Amino acid sequence: LVAQDLLQQQMWRRATEVLTKVSEDQPRFPETYYFLSKASAGLEINGEAYAQKYVTLCKGLGPRERNQFSNEPRLCLNAKETEDELAKKNSEP
Repeated sequence: LVAQDLLQQQMWRRATEVLTKVSEDQPRFPETYYFLSKASAGLEINGEAYAQKYVTLCKGLGPRERNQFSNEPRLCLNAKETEDELAKKNSEP
């Protein structure tokens, strides 16, 4: 939640710091990578690797992970949109 607040305030660098720490503590939590990709865009750096990791983790979620992250109501809610954006970027010359 802190990272989401920082993103809304356009505090990209601080959000990245917080999210990086979360990704180290919970490397299988997909939403961290979604928000890292958004923070990267705010910093005008390539966040494609974060977006790809988000999509990959979402596609690989099993019942155990879904249960583990059940407190996150938006779990993988943006996976299709993110996957479509990645496909569009990869198809551009």
